[in-house]
Amino acid sequence: GYIIGVSPENNSVFDFWIKVPDAGMASPIVSIIPIQILAYQLAVLRQNNPDMPRNLAKSVTVK
Repeated sequence: GYIIGVSPENNSVFDFWIKVPDAGMASPIVSIIPIQILAYQLAVLRQNNPDMPRNLAKSVTVK
């Protein structure tokens, strides 16, 4: 697998680096946004519907 780094600074261990601004205490929120967009784009690329994930019924019960 590849290591995708999401941080303000690049590191030699990253295979791919997504630069985000240093937001102090809000860094976790700022860092998750590119990961959510990446997950969406990968789902679309794989022709999976991101609104209907496989095996969702096994983990979530809707009443």
